Amino acid sequence: MYSNSNALIFAPKLVAPQAARTWYRQPILARAADRPVALFTGADSYLLKDSLAATLKESGRPVVWLRLGPEDRDPATFLITLGAGLDRVCPGVSDSLLERMRRRPGPTMGWPPLFAYVAHEIAESLPDQTALVLEHSHYLEMAHPVIGLLCSSVLPRLPDGTSCILTAQQRLADADWPDTMEQYGSRHLRLDARSAHEWLVQTGQSLAPACLRRFIALTDGRAVALTGLTEAIGLLGDAAVRRVVDAASGADDLFARLANAMLATVSLVDRDALALALSVEYCHPDLIATALNGGALPLGPWFQQLAEDWLLVSSLWQAPLRLVLRSTALPRARALHSAADYLVKQGSVEHAVKIHMAAENFDAAAQTLAAASEAMMSLGQWATIDEWLTRLPASALRNSPWLVYAGGEIAAARGDIVSARHGFAKSSKLFMDCHDSYGACQSVLAESVLATWEGNYAEAIVKARAANALALSSQLLWNQSWASWYLGCLLANAGDFDAALGHFATAAAAISATGDAVMIELVRLTEELTLHQRDLREQRELHRQAYFATERAERELAERLHRSFTTPLDRLDTLLNVHGWSRTPLMLKLSSIPVAGAPSDAVARTGLWGVLLHLVGLRRPKRAATVAPAEGHPPAEPPLLALTHEYMPSAAPLAAQVGAVAVELADTQAVSPPNEWRTIRSIVPMSLSDGAAQSAAPDIAKPRDEHKIAAYMLGEFRVLVNDRPVKNWPSGRGRSVFKYLLTHHNRPVSRDVLMDVFWPDAEPEAARNSLNVAMHGLRQALRPVTDVAVVLFQQGAYQLSPDLRLWIDIDEFERRVREGHACEERGQLAAAVAEYEVVTSLYQGDFLVDDPYDDWPVLIRERLRTAYLDTLDRLAHTYFSQGQYGQCAALCQIILAHDNCREDAHCKLMRCYSRQGQQYLALRQYQACAEALRDELNIDPSPSTTQLYERIRQHAQV
Repeated sequence: MYSNSNALIFAPKLVAPQAARTWYRQPILARAADRPVALFTGADSYLLKDSLAATLKESGRPVVWLRLGPEDRDPATFLITLGAGLDRVCPGVSDSLLERMRRRPGPTMGWPPLFAYVAHEIAESLPDQTALVLEHSHYLEMAHPVIGLLCSSVLPRLPDGTSCILTAQQRLADADWPDTMEQYGSRHLRLDARSAHEWLVQTGQSLAPACLRRFIALTDGRAVALTGLTEAIGLLGDAAVRRVVDAASGADDLFARLANAMLATVSLVDRDALALALSVEYCHPDLIATALNGGALPLGPWFQQLAEDWLLVSSLWQAPLRLVLRSTALPRARALHSAADYLVKQGSVEHAVKIHMAAENFDAAAQTLAAASEAMMSLGQWATIDEWLTRLPASALRNSPWLVYAGGEIAAARGDIVSARHGFAKSSKLFMDCHDSYGACQSVLAESVLATWEGNYAEAIVKARAANALALSSQLLWNQSWASWYLGCLLANAGDFDAALGHFATAAAAISATGDAVMIELVRLTEELTLHQRDLREQRELHRQAYFATERAERELAERLHRSFTTPLDRLDTLLNVHGWSRTPLMLKLSSIPVAGAPSDAVARTGLWGVLLHLVGLRRPKRAATVAPAEGHPPAEPPLLALTHEYMPSAAPLAAQVGAVAVELADTQAVSPPNEWRTIRSIVPMSLSDGAAQSAAPDIAKPRDEHKIAAYMLGEFRVLVNDRPVKNWPSGRGRSVFKYLLTHHNRPVSRDVLMDVFWPDAEPEAARNSLNVAMHGLRQALRPVTDVAVVLFQQGAYQLSPDLRLWIDIDEFERRVREGHACEERGQLAAAVAEYEVVTSLYQGDFLVDDPYDDWPVLIRERLRTAYLDTLDRLAHTYFSQGQYGQCAALCQIILAHDNCREDAHCKLMRCYSRQGQQYLALRQYQACAEALRDELNIDPSPSTTQLYERIRQHAQV
């Protein structure tokens, strides 16, 4: 458990100014104290902070005074400061806030919940009529998220009667201030000569009216300057001060002359003390004693007296003092180092690092920051660490590998994978160089995680194995448990379940020795999930084998059933002996004879269950387009076979084969009719004369059933004929020609066009022969799945048969796109979304992705791809407007998978992540966008994208 928050915060940041016995009342302060929110901007030297503290004390209000610094631009540091200040009037608030910050780090889980928690604690615990003063609020500039979070989460929820007063040296950028806020500037606080004279009288000092008017003119009536004047008169006398005022050429010259005059008699030792105080900004008698072993701070108007004996160098006097002390006294390096050590013990790591950096003692700065980095990372002070890391030279980090590692984690959280990878690789080497196995193991494991994020699972496994081996050799049980667990997860993801379970067992054994209940439960759960997944995969394999075994058994039974009524009975001789030939049924004494149009093996390929379901009426066949038999001839197909024909098409019947031959006969100039055609002609029933056969051919060629072709051309090319896939495509150009005909199915395609597309460099005769061979191979490929002519040749052109029911995915794709656009134009958003969803499901890949080297699909491919990406963009825009950020993000990722330079998709994805509270993913997406644009186009992201990135960094609504 970390120490109490008050040990983490610099005490002078929490104490109010001490008012002098005689203090000047600025009337506007009492009014400001009664406002819910008051802001003093550009009035730092005009506002007397001790007067404000005295006014609040006189009103009897409890006061929480926070003196902010540059470090409070970090939301975590600001929350720590605010919590420590509240703890002075509400004990326990700070500890609960720190605990919440450790459990839910703001950089990854968002700052708004933590600021909302503080607002809740203020509303519940703050005493009535409390005044909350935020001095130096100009450090909470809009480039950082604190001011926005303060305005949106804390100020609007202050309880009634509470007053919040903010002071700033300059005007703050526009923020969403509460409507109840009242703003004041220098014009409300500027003193005139009359008010200045009354003040001097009140303090017992005097100055010639002319000199006082000149002083007021030179200083623009700044109240802090007038307090300096009163002290100067007390130290130097009014005559000396009058000479200085008369000789001054401006305000800066005036203050420098006064400082020089007041320090003229100060010893060198005391000048050293003042120079040290100026470098530190805050000062305390113990600090001077520790750093200088003597010396005292010289009296003067440059200090603002704070409670608990702390002093603060006034901003008005800092520049004049540096000018006066520059050539006479500079803090010695040893004194600065001792002062920095003292500040670290007082809880001001940021001030100590700043002192070391100013003295160019970079090694000490790195060591100071490294010593506090673990606590700072746990509390989410990542912005502070990151800022210092960017300012520290690389040489200073050689002895601080944990700082380098912390920089890698910060880069990974904001999505800068390149910087994170560099940081982890560097920290791994530094840890190895200093023989820190613990740190090396953690860094190498972090490299494995980055490789996983990038999809490089092979490298991820290699790095995880290295981390595991290092932890094992160094007997680091904690590191070994994590490395083994993560390696097991990677192997399980790769499908190597047995190896994964082995590593989970190793992790469980290692973690059990540490007694970490959370880690033990995590390993147990992961192991159970992996076991279950392995069992499911084994069951799936068993089911697959059982399925094939059942299919084989079904086929064997179907064949036996088929033989039972198509072959002679085994004991036919006994039957004939008893009943004689004539009385014995035909199916028992003769084998089946092939009949034109009768698919003899249909039952065998349909399966027993299919036949039986038809027989009992559980499956109803489609109405077949029957062929009227010639007079005196039996039907061409037995009833049982007709029932099964729809569900398992048989070998091509004679009628379909004759029709297919008709197509081949149409183009026989280059090649002779194939042998198959002659074989088919030989089995035309001999009872028909040649003329009768020719006249019957058109009727026989009519399909008995409705033939369907489904072609999938988006992604892997597939064709289904009556739900049966075409598998044995020809090795030549036949399939490519078929793809062309499918694409242009709405019109006949001239033979010359096909020759020019597929054989552009061949002689006409050779191209014609090649086309005929290709068409022959195509028909051979289609013949096992259909008994009709798919491709027809008429009048020198090829086209698909008009008798086919044709469905092509690209036609459906474009129809759905048009319908979606029409619905969108009519304002039917739900219908448009439905159409676009169908479009995205149809697009299984680029058009004819298997033919990357053919020229003719290129323009079509690009047109369909553009329509697909446009549809994804329209759908993503709709989902985003409906608040469905998960679906929108998924679509943006698909767009970027096709075109990672789509800056609009990157921005939309960043917004989705941000609105889901995943700021780190949004920031990481910006880095991915910048990297893609730089690598592919050599450009930077547009200003609007960069502005979006900055707003997300500030946790602003985007």
